Amino acid sequence: MGLVQGMLSNTINSLPMATEVKELGTSKNPEDLDIPTAKNITNIQEPRSFEDWVSMDIGYGIDSRMEVHDMYMTVKRLELEDWIKNTDRSKLNYSDESKLISGGLENNNHSGHSYWGCLMRTKEVYDSGWYPKYSKDANNVPS
Repeated sequence: MGLVQGMLSNTINSLPMATEVKELGTSKNPEDLDIPTAKNITNIQEPRSFEDWVSMDIGYGIDSRMEVHDMYMTVKRLELEDWIKNTDRSKLNYSDESKLISGGLENNNHSGHSYWGCLMRTKEVYDSGWYPKYSKDANNVPS
């Protein structure tokens, strides 16, 4: 046990400390180090996956985070954010932009009603902003 403990101690003692890293010139500011911190992990401003969302109901009483995230990201990818924010709800579904969204979805498993419900929820998210209202982390929703 003494040999293993000595090897571990030497290994640990040879690792550079934050002050040594600064002296080596890789960073003069410890915040510039590529080390994840709580501020980088929490309070993300945009969803990375459906798992970042609070539960989303599009009218069926089931969690539809996957579908809303897919539509949210499709709107973003197609650069239709301003269109969805500025278009009246009654004119969203029957438009060329809506056809683009429908064709651009990664998983278009929608009926007509589920598509409309998802489109309305996505409009709400774009109107309000995703963070903090729809962020699972900001709302302290357990994983």
